[in-house]
Amino acid sequence: MNNKKWIWIAGVSFIVILLLAISFKWWAPSSSAETLTEEEVVKIVLEKYPGKIVKTVKADNKFEIEMKRDKGTYHLQIDAKSGEVISLELVEKVQEQPLQPKQLTEEEAKAIAASEGTLESIDLIKEKDKSYYEAIVNKNHEKITLQLDTVTGEIIHSTKKRAAIITEQEAIAIASTEAAGKIDDIDLHDNADGTPYYLVEIEPEDGDDMVVQINAYTGEVKSVTLEDNAEDLD
Repeated sequence: MNNKKWIWIAGVSFIVILLLAISFKWWAPSSSAETLTEEEVVKIVLEKYPGKIVKTVKADNKFEIEMKRDKGTYHLQIDAKSGEVISLELVEKVQEQPLQPKQLTEEEAKAIAASEGTLESIDLIKEKDKSYYEAIVNKNHEKITLQLDTVTGEIIHSTKKRAAIITEQEAIAIASTEAAGKIDDIDLHDNADGTPYYLVEIEPEDGDDMVVQINAYTGEVKSVTLEDNAEDLD
């Protein structure tokens, strides 16, 4: 009777131990099963720190990762089981480029040049060590060449050249198209505003002498009058 009792107790004990062993094996964490793969680690890192993975190395129970981000190159240590970040270090910082000043557009440069006179032309000049806008404007019968700073629009250089006047022969040719006859006289005068002009006196074959007033800069005929009425032009 005692032998059966002990056998029964031993059998029950064995079953309990077996169940405990199976339960422990089922619930206990397995170190090999929980080790993350390289792909899993990379996914975890990129979710936390968007960038470009350069190198991944597994050492012991952690992953060594090198990655590039906007500010530079980082070195990370990741726990191979949990995926937690052990350390994060910026090992190489990106050298920030200084901001380049904004250059004036041609339209902006034209507006600045036009404030100095009537704009004739404008060009962007690029030299070895500098660049600038070169504009030519006309003002008060002067041709002005301007150099404008490409960033600030400041006039850094300016030269003036007086406009050339037409010759007497050119003035005579122009006057001859306005009145037929013999050229009796030609004189160069200055207006009150400083604009020079020619008075060309023409003696026709019949009739009174004619006087043709011509702008000495442009060659424009300003008036054609009888000599007696031309006295106010002098």
